[in-house]
Amino acid sequence: MILCYHGVRASFEPGISSIPASRLSCQLDYLLASGFRAADPYAAGASGPDLAVTLDDAYSSQVESWGELLASRGFRATLFVPAAFVGAPVGWDYTGRRRQHASWSQLSDWCRQGHAIGSHGMRHCDLRSQSDLDLSMETSGSRKLLEDRLGVEVKHFSYPFGRFDERVVDRVREAGYAQAFTAWPHGVADLPWTRPRVVVSMLDTPLSIEARAQASMWGRVERGKQRIITFWSGGTALRQAWFQTMEKAAA
Repeated sequence: MILCYHGVRASFEPGISSIPASRLSCQLDYLLASGFRAADPYAAGASGPDLAVTLDDAYSSQVESWGELLASRGFRATLFVPAAFVGAPVGWDYTGRRRQHASWSQLSDWCRQGHAIGSHGMRHCDLRSQSDLDLSMETSGSRKLLEDRLGVEVKHFSYPFGRFDERVVDRVREAGYAQAFTAWPHGVADLPWTRPRVVVSMLDTPLSIEARAQASMWGRVERGKQRIITFWSGGTALRQAWFQTMEKAAA
């Protein structure tokens, strides 16, 4: 089972994508005690005892709060970075609190802790709506920028907002990535470029996470909940597309 986390929250804020660091500890400790074992995201499957961790968006709070926490439990996690936003304020934050993306030095520290870096595109946009030139920049360009600045190999990609189509998958494959990860809890075609993950939100408990790896009725309900949450992330994608259109018009 491959888990996907987003932001870290220290106090109450709107939205369900962020969780306290203490809740991450409880979830991982429960799952490890239940028989799961820490694994590399690239080797873990959708079922079985392997448990892997990925983090999307590369907030500075993720690196600061979770790097040591994950390493101490045996996880080699992958942080998926929107390459053009390194060190910049988060442009799609609805919470009223301005988050910051991790800096280049923080990303280097993340790698020194034994974790990996993947690409989350260049500008964290819905890749389906991009021109061929822009899509090439989002896939190949983001990989080159991350590798040049960090001196590490970037072989893995995470689709922003979990959105992709056949054209996007083909371009990710052509860009030389070994695997790409989705926001869906079940397998789809074109593996390994559409690998499923369990996206963890504020609504989840250790039991609900564990259920998504099961074929039971409860497991189907939990997977349905994740699909609904992923669908509604499209509202954020539309908001960001509108801002990018306005920026291009003003340029």
